[in-house]
Amino acid sequence: MRKLKAIILCVLLLWLLCSTILRSCRANNLVCNEKEKQALLDPENQLSSWSIKDCCGWRGVHCSNASSRVLKLKLADLNLGGEISSALLKLEFLAHWDLISIPSFLGSMGSIRFLDLSSACFGGLVPPQLGNISNLRHLNLRGNGLFIENLSWISHLSSLKYLDIDGIDLHRGRHWLEPIGMLPSPLELHLSDYQLDSNMTSSLGYANFSSLTFLDLSYNSTNQELPNWLFNLSKYLDLSINSLHGNIPSSIGNLSSLSVLNLDDNPLINGTLPTSVGRLSNLIMFDYCSKVRIEV
Repeated sequence: MRKLKAIILCVLLLWLLCSTILRSCRANNLVCNEKEKQALLDPENQLSSWSIKDCCGWRGVHCSNASSRVLKLKLADLNLGGEISSALLKLEFLAHWDLISIPSFLGSMGSIRFLDLSSACFGGLVPPQLGNISNLRHLNLRGNGLFIENLSWISHLSSLKYLDIDGIDLHRGRHWLEPIGMLPSPLELHLSDYQLDSNMTSSLGYANFSSLTFLDLSYNSTNQELPNWLFNLSKYLDLSINSLHGNIPSSIGNLSSLSVLNLDDNPLINGTLPTSVGRLSNLIMFDYCSKVRIEV
Protein backbone atom coordinates (compact mmCIF):
# COMPACT_ATOMS: atom_id res chain seq x y z
CA MET A 1 0.00 0.00 0.00
CA ARG A 2 2.85 2.40 0.88
CA LYS A 3 4.56 1.64 -2.43
CA LEU A 4 1.33 2.34 -4.34
CA LYS A 5 0.90 5.69 -2.56
CA ALA A 6 4.52 6.59 -3.36
CA ILE A 7 3.99 5.79 -7.06
CA ILE A 8 0.79 7.87 -7.19
CA LEU A 9 2.56 10.78 -5.49
CA CYS A 10 5.47 10.61 -7.96
CA VAL A 11 3.06 10.59 -10.91
CA LEU A 12 1.21 13.61 -9.55
CA LEU A 13 4.44 15.52 -8.97
CA LEU A 14 5.64 14.68 -12.47
CA TRP A 15 2.35 15.84 -13.97
CA LEU A 16 2.52 19.09 -12.00
CA LEU A 17 6.10 19.72 -13.13
CA CYS A 18 5.26 19.08 -16.80
CA SER A 19 2.19 21.32 -16.63
CA THR A 20 4.24 24.14 -15.13
CA ILE A 21 6.93 23.81 -17.82
CA LEU A 22 4.33 23.77 -20.61
CA ARG A 23 2.59 26.88 -19.24
CA SER A 24 5.92 28.63 -18.93
CA CYS A 25 6.91 27.76 -22.50
CA ARG A 26 3.53 28.88 -23.81
CA ALA A 27 3.78 32.17 -21.93
CA ASN A 28 7.31 32.80 -23.17
CA ASN A 29 6.30 32.21 -26.79
CA LEU A 30 3.16 34.35 -26.58
CA VAL A 31 3.70 37.74 -28.17
CA CYS A 32 0.73 40.02 -28.64
CA ASN A 33 -0.35 41.45 -31.96
CA GLU A 34 1.54 44.70 -32.63
CA LYS A 35 -1.55 46.51 -33.93
CA GLU A 36 -3.48 45.63 -30.79
CA LYS A 37 -0.56 46.62 -28.58
CA GLN A 38 -0.46 50.09 -30.16
CA ALA A 39 -4.23 50.40 -29.74
CA LEU A 40 -3.89 49.73 -26.02
CA LEU A 41 -1.06 52.27 -25.74
CA ASP A 42 -2.90 54.98 -27.68
CA PRO A 43 -1.86 58.40 -26.27
CA GLU A 44 -5.47 59.55 -25.98
CA ASN A 45 -5.99 57.29 -22.98
CA GLN A 46 -4.05 56.61 -19.81
CA LEU A 47 -3.37 52.91 -20.16
CA SER A 48 0.34 53.49 -20.83
CA SER A 49 1.32 52.34 -17.34
CA TRP A 50 1.75 48.92 -18.98
CA SER A 51 5.49 48.92 -19.51
CA ILE A 52 6.68 45.40 -20.36
CA LYS A 53 7.17 44.58 -24.02
CA ASP A 54 4.54 41.86 -24.46
CA CYS A 55 1.03 43.24 -23.96
CA CYS A 56 -0.29 39.72 -23.28
CA GLY A 57 1.54 39.95 -19.95
CA TRP A 58 -0.08 43.24 -18.95
CA ARG A 59 -2.37 43.23 -15.96
CA GLY A 60 -5.99 43.17 -17.06
CA VAL A 61 -5.18 41.97 -20.59
CA HIS A 62 -5.94 38.36 -21.54
CA CYS A 63 -4.83 36.90 -24.87
CA SER A 64 -5.61 33.72 -26.76
CA ASN A 65 -2.99 31.02 -26.21
CA ALA A 66 -3.43 29.97 -29.83
CA SER A 67 -3.46 33.29 -31.71
CA SER A 68 -2.04 35.85 -29.22
CA ARG A 69 -4.99 38.15 -29.99
CA VAL A 70 -6.58 40.11 -27.13
CA LEU A 71 -9.79 38.38 -26.04
CA LYS A 72 -10.53 40.00 -22.69
CA LEU A 73 -9.96 43.33 -20.92
CA LYS A 74 -10.58 43.63 -17.18
CA LEU A 75 -9.93 47.28 -16.38
CA ALA A 76 -12.33 48.05 -13.54
CA ASP A 77 -9.84 47.23 -10.76
CA LEU A 78 -6.80 49.03 -12.23
CA ASN A 79 -7.65 52.59 -11.06
CA LEU A 80 -7.05 53.95 -14.54
CA GLY A 81 -8.17 57.43 -15.55
CA GLY A 82 -8.84 59.44 -18.69
CA GLU A 83 -10.98 58.77 -21.72
CA ILE A 84 -10.98 55.36 -23.37
CA SER A 85 -9.91 55.89 -26.97
CA SER A 86 -11.71 54.62 -30.05
CA ALA A 87 -8.36 53.04 -30.98
CA LEU A 88 -9.60 50.03 -29.00
CA LEU A 89 -11.88 49.31 -31.97
CA LYS A 90 -8.78 47.62 -33.42
CA LEU A 91 -9.22 44.82 -30.85
CA GLU A 92 -11.38 42.91 -33.30
CA PHE A 93 -11.43 39.67 -31.27
CA LEU A 94 -12.33 41.29 -27.95
CA ALA A 95 -15.24 39.32 -26.46
CA HIS A 96 -15.14 40.17 -22.74
CA TRP A 97 -14.85 43.70 -21.36
CA ASP A 98 -15.04 44.75 -17.72
CA LEU A 99 -15.20 48.53 -18.10
CA ILE A 100 -14.33 51.57 -16.01
CA SER A 101 -16.45 53.97 -18.11
CA ILE A 102 -18.79 53.92 -21.10
CA PRO A 103 -17.03 55.03 -24.27
CA SER A 104 -19.22 56.51 -26.99
CA PHE A 105 -17.94 54.04 -29.58
CA LEU A 106 -18.93 50.95 -27.60
CA GLY A 107 -21.87 50.13 -29.86
CA SER A 108 -19.44 49.60 -32.75
CA MET A 109 -17.64 46.71 -31.03
CA GLY A 110 -19.74 43.88 -32.41
CA SER A 111 -17.44 41.12 -31.16
CA ILE A 112 -18.18 41.73 -27.46
CA ARG A 113 -20.00 38.88 -25.72
CA PHE A 114 -19.56 39.98 -22.08
CA LEU A 115 -19.98 43.57 -20.84
CA ASP A 116 -19.74 44.45 -17.15
CA LEU A 117 -20.28 48.07 -16.06
CA SER A 118 -21.13 47.25 -12.45
CA SER A 119 -17.74 48.30 -11.04
CA ALA A 120 -17.73 51.72 -12.71
CA CYS A 121 -18.09 54.93 -10.72
CA PHE A 122 -20.11 57.08 -13.06
CA GLY A 123 -23.68 58.20 -13.64
CA GLY A 124 -25.78 59.46 -16.50
CA LEU A 125 -27.73 57.97 -19.34
CA VAL A 126 -27.17 54.40 -20.50
CA PRO A 127 -26.39 54.92 -24.21
CA PRO A 128 -28.93 53.21 -26.48
CA GLN A 129 -26.02 52.33 -28.79
CA LEU A 130 -25.53 49.28 -26.58
CA GLY A 131 -28.35 47.76 -28.60
CA ASN A 132 -25.99 47.54 -31.58
CA ILE A 133 -23.84 44.87 -29.89
CA SER A 134 -25.87 42.07 -31.43
CA ASN A 135 -23.64 39.24 -30.12
CA LEU A 136 -23.81 40.36 -26.48
CA ARG A 137 -24.72 37.52 -24.12
CA HIS A 138 -23.99 39.06 -20.69
CA LEU A 139 -24.81 42.66 -19.70
CA ASN A 140 -24.32 43.96 -16.15
CA LEU A 141 -25.29 47.58 -15.39
CA ARG A 142 -25.91 47.02 -11.67
CA GLY A 143 -26.19 50.03 -9.34
CA ASN A 144 -23.71 52.63 -10.57
CA GLY A 145 -25.83 55.80 -10.78
CA LEU A 146 -27.06 55.23 -14.32
CA PHE A 147 -30.56 55.89 -15.62
CA ILE A 148 -32.44 54.61 -18.66
CA GLU A 149 -34.92 56.73 -20.61
CA ASN A 150 -36.05 54.05 -23.03
CA LEU A 151 -35.34 50.33 -22.94
CA SER A 152 -36.35 49.63 -26.54
CA TRP A 153 -32.71 48.99 -27.51
CA ILE A 154 -32.62 45.92 -25.24
CA SER A 155 -34.94 44.06 -27.62
CA HIS A 156 -32.20 44.15 -30.30
CA LEU A 157 -29.84 42.04 -28.16
CA SER A 158 -31.07 38.77 -29.58
CA SER A 159 -28.23 36.72 -28.04
CA LEU A 160 -28.62 38.09 -24.50
CA LYS A 161 -28.85 35.43 -21.78
CA TYR A 162 -27.93 37.42 -18.66
CA LEU A 163 -29.19 40.92 -17.79
CA ASP A 164 -28.57 42.76 -14.51
CA ILE A 165 -30.09 46.23 -14.09
CA ASP A 166 -30.48 46.11 -10.30
CA GLY A 167 -30.77 49.64 -8.90
CA ILE A 168 -31.03 51.37 -12.28
CA ASP A 169 -33.38 54.36 -12.41
CA LEU A 170 -36.17 53.48 -14.87
CA HIS A 171 -38.79 56.03 -13.83
CA ARG A 172 -38.14 58.18 -16.92
CA GLY A 173 -39.46 55.43 -19.19
CA ARG A 174 -42.84 53.80 -18.62
CA HIS A 175 -42.50 50.97 -21.11
CA TRP A 176 -39.74 49.12 -19.33
CA LEU A 177 -40.77 45.46 -19.38
CA GLU A 178 -42.02 44.97 -22.93
CA PRO A 179 -38.55 45.22 -24.58
CA ILE A 180 -37.11 42.75 -22.05
CA GLY A 181 -40.00 40.41 -22.79
CA MET A 182 -39.06 40.52 -26.48
CA LEU A 183 -35.68 38.88 -25.85
CA PRO A 184 -35.79 35.47 -27.59
CA SER A 185 -34.38 33.26 -24.82
CA PRO A 186 -33.06 35.01 -21.69
CA LEU A 187 -32.01 32.75 -18.84
CA GLU A 188 -31.27 35.10 -15.93
CA LEU A 189 -32.78 38.53 -15.18
CA HIS A 190 -31.84 40.74 -12.22
CA LEU A 191 -34.48 43.51 -12.05
CA SER A 192 -34.36 44.35 -8.35
CA ASP A 193 -34.80 47.89 -6.96
CA TYR A 194 -35.22 49.47 -10.38
CA GLN A 195 -36.61 52.69 -8.89
CA LEU A 196 -40.02 53.00 -10.53
CA ASP A 197 -42.60 55.40 -9.19
CA SER A 198 -44.95 53.70 -6.76
CA ASN A 199 -48.02 54.60 -8.82
CA MET A 200 -46.56 53.36 -12.10
CA THR A 201 -48.18 50.26 -13.55
CA SER A 202 -46.42 47.72 -15.71
CA SER A 203 -47.52 45.04 -18.13
CA LEU A 204 -46.35 42.04 -16.13
CA GLY A 205 -49.27 40.06 -17.48
CA TYR A 206 -47.95 40.23 -21.05
CA ALA A 207 -44.32 39.26 -20.58
CA ASN A 208 -43.02 36.15 -22.32
CA PHE A 209 -40.28 34.63 -20.18
CA SER A 210 -40.80 30.95 -20.87
CA SER A 211 -37.02 30.36 -21.12
CA LEU A 212 -36.14 31.98 -17.77
CA THR A 213 -34.57 29.98 -14.98
CA PHE A 214 -33.78 32.96 -12.67
CA LEU A 215 -35.81 36.11 -11.99
CA ASP A 216 -35.29 38.69 -9.24
CA LEU A 217 -38.02 41.37 -9.09
CA SER A 218 -37.57 42.16 -5.40
CA TYR A 219 -37.59 45.60 -3.75
CA ASN A 220 -39.87 47.21 -6.33
CA SER A 221 -43.27 48.88 -6.32
CA THR A 222 -44.96 46.45 -8.65
CA ASN A 223 -48.70 46.77 -8.08
CA GLN A 224 -50.04 43.87 -10.14
CA GLU A 225 -51.78 40.56 -9.76
CA LEU A 226 -49.56 37.52 -9.76
CA PRO A 227 -49.30 36.60 -13.49
CA ASN A 228 -49.28 32.93 -14.44
CA TRP A 229 -46.02 33.18 -16.42
CA LEU A 230 -44.11 33.79 -13.19
CA PHE A 231 -44.68 30.17 -12.32
CA ASN A 232 -42.94 28.82 -15.41
CA LEU A 233 -39.48 29.43 -13.98
CA SER A 234 -37.33 26.48 -13.06
CA LYS A 235 -34.76 27.56 -10.43
CA TYR A 236 -35.05 30.94 -8.71
CA LEU A 237 -37.94 33.38 -8.25
CA ASP A 238 -37.76 36.38 -5.89
CA LEU A 239 -40.81 38.70 -5.76
CA SER A 240 -40.32 39.91 -2.20
CA ILE A 241 -40.99 43.46 -0.95
CA ASN A 242 -43.52 44.44 -3.62
CA SER A 243 -47.21 45.29 -3.88
CA LEU A 244 -48.29 42.18 -5.76
CA HIS A 245 -51.79 41.01 -4.97
CA GLY A 246 -54.13 38.09 -5.55
CA ASN A 247 -53.94 34.40 -4.72
CA ILE A 248 -51.02 32.03 -5.15
CA PRO A 249 -52.13 29.75 -8.02
CA SER A 250 -52.13 25.98 -7.72
CA SER A 251 -49.86 25.87 -10.79
CA ILE A 252 -47.00 26.71 -8.41
CA GLY A 253 -46.75 22.95 -7.88
CA ASN A 254 -45.47 22.54 -11.45
CA LEU A 255 -42.15 24.15 -10.52
CA SER A 256 -40.52 20.84 -9.76
CA SER A 257 -36.95 22.17 -10.15
CA LEU A 258 -37.43 25.42 -8.22
CA SER A 259 -34.92 25.89 -5.39
CA VAL A 260 -35.78 29.45 -4.20
CA LEU A 261 -39.24 31.04 -4.02
CA ASN A 262 -39.60 34.32 -2.13
CA LEU A 263 -43.01 36.05 -1.92
CA ASP A 264 -42.38 37.70 1.44
CA ASP A 265 -43.54 41.25 2.27
CA ASN A 266 -46.34 41.41 -0.30
CA PRO A 267 -49.17 42.34 2.06
CA LEU A 268 -51.82 42.21 -0.67
CA ILE A 269 -51.18 38.55 -1.49
CA ASN A 270 -53.82 36.55 0.36
CA GLY A 271 -55.92 33.44 0.21
CA THR A 272 -54.76 29.91 0.89
CA LEU A 273 -51.39 28.38 0.21
CA PRO A 274 -52.21 25.58 -2.27
CA THR A 275 -51.34 22.02 -1.31
CA SER A 276 -49.50 21.70 -4.63
CA VAL A 277 -46.55 23.42 -2.90
CA GLY A 278 -45.83 20.00 -1.43
CA ARG A 279 -44.66 18.84 -4.87
CA LEU A 280 -41.71 21.26 -4.84
CA SER A 281 -39.19 18.59 -3.90
CA ASN A 282 -36.10 20.70 -4.74
CA LEU A 283 -37.16 23.77 -2.77
CA ILE A 284 -34.54 24.91 -0.23
CA MET A 285 -35.99 28.37 0.52
CA PHE A 286 -39.65 29.42 0.59
CA ASP A 287 -40.84 32.71 2.11
CA TYR A 288 -44.43 33.90 1.78
CA CYS A 289 -46.68 36.62 3.18
CA SER A 290 -48.04 36.01 6.66
CA LYS A 291 -51.57 36.77 5.41
CA VAL A 292 -51.56 33.59 3.33
CA ARG A 293 -53.31 30.76 5.13
CA ILE A 294 -51.90 27.24 5.08
CA GLU A 295 -54.40 24.72 3.84
CA VAL A 296 -54.68 21.62 6.00
